[in-house]
Amino acid sequence: MLRRWRSVQSGLWENFSDGQGWPIYINSMTVNKLLQGPARQIPLGPGCMLGFIDKKPVLARATTTKMNARLTGSLAAVELRQVFVNPYDVAVEFCYLFPLRGSLSRFRVQAGDRILESRIDLGPQVSENHRPAMLGSLFECETAPVFSAGIGLLEPGQSVALELFYGELMPELEFHFPLTISPMLGPVEPSQVQIQILLEGARGRLVCNLPCQSQALANGDVRLEATARLGQADLVVGQDDRGERPKAILHQTAQHFLLDLLPPAGPSSVERDLIILVDGSENSTPARFALAQQLVRQLLMDLGQSEQFALVTFQREIQGFEQGDFRERSEVEQACAWLARCQPGGQADLSSLLDRVLSLPRRRERRVVLIACGPVGNEPELYARVCAATDPPPFLGLGLGPQVNWSFLRRLGALTRGGDAGRIWLRSPGLTDHGLGGQSASITPTPLPHLTSRPLSLLGRKTGQGGLQVSGIAPDGRAWSQLATSCTCQNPALGLLWASQKVQELLDESKLTVGPRALQLRQICEGLCREYGLLTEISPLALGGQRLAGLSPASWSWPQPAVRPKSRPLLMAPTPVPETTRPRAGLGGPKAGSPLAQASRSKLTRERKYEAKPRPLKPVLKRESPLVKARKLLERERDLWREQLRALYRTGRPDQLLPVLQRLRLLKTQSSILAEVYRVGSACYQALKIGHPQAGARTARWVESFATLLK
Repeated sequence: MLRRWRSVQSGLWENFSDGQGWPIYINSMTVNKLLQGPARQIPLGPGCMLGFIDKKPVLARATTTKMNARLTGSLAAVELRQVFVNPYDVAVEFCYLFPLRGSLSRFRVQAGDRILESRIDLGPQVSENHRPAMLGSLFECETAPVFSAGIGLLEPGQSVALELFYGELMPELEFHFPLTISPMLGPVEPSQVQIQILLEGARGRLVCNLPCQSQALANGDVRLEATARLGQADLVVGQDDRGERPKAILHQTAQHFLLDLLPPAGPSSVERDLIILVDGSENSTPARFALAQQLVRQLLMDLGQSEQFALVTFQREIQGFEQGDFRERSEVEQACAWLARCQPGGQADLSSLLDRVLSLPRRRERRVVLIACGPVGNEPELYARVCAATDPPPFLGLGLGPQVNWSFLRRLGALTRGGDAGRIWLRSPGLTDHGLGGQSASITPTPLPHLTSRPLSLLGRKTGQGGLQVSGIAPDGRAWSQLATSCTCQNPALGLLWASQKVQELLDESKLTVGPRALQLRQICEGLCREYGLLTEISPLALGGQRLAGLSPASWSWPQPAVRPKSRPLLMAPTPVPETTRPRAGLGGPKAGSPLAQASRSKLTRERKYEAKPRPLKPVLKRESPLVKARKLLERERDLWREQLRALYRTGRPDQLLPVLQRLRLLKTQSSILAEVYRVGSACYQALKIGHPQAGARTARWVESFATLLK
């Protein structure tokens, strides 16, 4: 069992692994940390350059590290500049690694006179960015996002400068900047990190865990400056602006807005019923089921004295503590002991249990916590049932394992307005436009979730400069409304974060939807990715004409080593020949009755029987020429092909070549000629994209050759 430790603001965390790469964290903040996603197993600090010498990982020396951040409410825009140098006496192939928490917008590399900048690549498949193959052994168990880019060989003493810009949402109004680097990546040379943070419209109490200098500016902003060292605790900057009642703060730029809803500082006294659904199928490994027990205990211990709970496990069959009835808090220990005696097994099926939960009568506030260790059934069908339900209870999905359908858990929580396991402070919030010109279809998340113990961030597009009024139902049942306090915002990451959140929401919806609706959602996502330059699963980044890998290390592809035939050493003794096949000296046949004579007689008998047996004639297959086959594939839509090729021949624009290549991609596996046409067309597309001087002429010749297949 793997053990690592890391220090965070809440104290010491203990990190285990279940043998399949899933991190396990156990303490009082487990539920909230799981909501933010899996924690990092290999700390990468503020980005590092990793290489290998004699199959051992080594780090390039960071000579300059500067971080500038702009914090606006729950929004953070970060610009990082770093310079690395190869301190070794041999050339090393390096790869840049960065622990990305938000949405990346720009990445730039400068090595000498060579400058490479990232761009979104939605075109045909191109070669993948080369990275050291031994990275796979290091990150095969990593579950947190990692941005990686192969830099190539650096000569001894050669330096490289990198710049990146990203934005992130801070769910707890705390900004975290990583400084800790794992020792398993190699020795870390001490270096300084210069940090500068600007807090726009800072309110309330500011907290920073590192020594820093603060300066209040004339416009109400606050500037923080600090100097840190690699390897020390991560930087944490927080601000608390909560009062006795919920508070709404509106930040807006020319086209986008951010609405922060802050819950009160005190605890809520509203009673609730808590339903906990635990995955008891074969997906629950012993380590995952042990973590599920810890989560259940933590959830039950947070209940009030007069609150009730129901505990159920599901697989093919449904089992519940005391038949799944609602029990008092005094029976928490008995429920935990019952769960510890359960034996996971069988296939997961949430269908019948979900129907029971949706049909339960509502007495008071009810929350449902779903702890999944893998697929829980036909997720699109389950999601459709929840969509058709009348007033479903809020769901909170917690995933334990790499096979969990996160799209289903996220959309289930968003659809039922479930946030976290805390009590609801504001139910069914609504927005009233007061001259803001907000576009209702652009607001994310949708539908608007209930306001719980965590701040709520809403983003959207707008056309005006007015305000928003927030309304809802308070815990005591009274109506509550407030005109949001409007603040100017100069944060450049607001539009980026809105597009990133909206694309993630639409992608999750498309994975749980079938038919034309799913295709339409994906096309909207591709348009937003192209407009805002987003790095997502459908819009990878390209650097220097090579596509970068995704953020999930589990999806990284590594080059497989070539399999060489085993060669026998020259000094090895020759393999002895069996007696039945050993050649004999002389012209005479083998001695009668010997094993060799018996083997020869049996072989001759088999050959005579085979020759005497009548064999059916083999049918003569008339093979079709590759040229005829290619023309038949194009014959079905000949007019459409000709129209697209004429438009491309007249203008020579890459956006007109792209749909031709997309249609050819579907046919290239059926014809060798069309595969070659697709390969040459992809090269023409790349030449047109980079503005090659001969790209137009080459594309025209390619169109003329392609047109001969349509005659």
